[in-house]
Amino acid sequence: MGYIGVWSVTALPDDAIRTLRPHFADDLTEPYPAEMARWRASGGDFPIEEDLNGWNVTSVEAEDFRDLFLCECGDELWDAFRALPEEPGPEHSYQVEASKGDPTAALCYGLGPAATDLLPGRLGDFLLPAAEVTRALPNVEQALAIEGERREQVTARIEAWMTGMVDGGWICDPDELLDTPLGLFRRAAADGLGLLSMSLQS
Repeated sequence: MGYIGVWSVTALPDDAIRTLRPHFADDLTEPYPAEMARWRASGGDFPIEEDLNGWNVTSVEAEDFRDLFLCECGDELWDAFRALPEEPGPEHSYQVEASKGDPTAALCYGLGPAATDLLPGRLGDFLLPAAEVTRALPNVEQALAIEGERREQVTARIEAWMTGMVDGGWICDPDELLDTPLGLFRRAAADGLGLLSMSLQS
């Protein structure tokens, strides 16, 4: 059965963040310890695909990593977000989709565990008031504002994940996956706004 993986990042005023808070599951901000420990122990370097008796199959490590992203934000939060009285402008929102894939999985695989740990929340899901956006920005800059050889490595890994684990339908490039959320963080901090980031399947 097909599905669309969606990652949505939106800058919102603090009153909207407070409205959404009851609908944001607190356990989404805490990683699964055992699964995350295995990922960190691997250093993020594991094969996406492996040869099994002449058949090219998804590696066990890649399947385990993908499973970390199955606990995404639910319909309740999405419905509450859609019911907000004011719709954010395009300069304050970002949404990317993948057919039978998860955009945040591609990003986190590209970054690796150490850089992913610099991002707030749990693997792409967070709800931050304006003050927390400002506090989080230096770490987000360290994770996403990358250049040179490091950027080449990260974008190549994002491409590898998209090729091996996403069933077509990808509508962004790896640079966009790094630069657009970073730009939103910077604008939100400058404008005194909070941020909602959520992953879901439709």
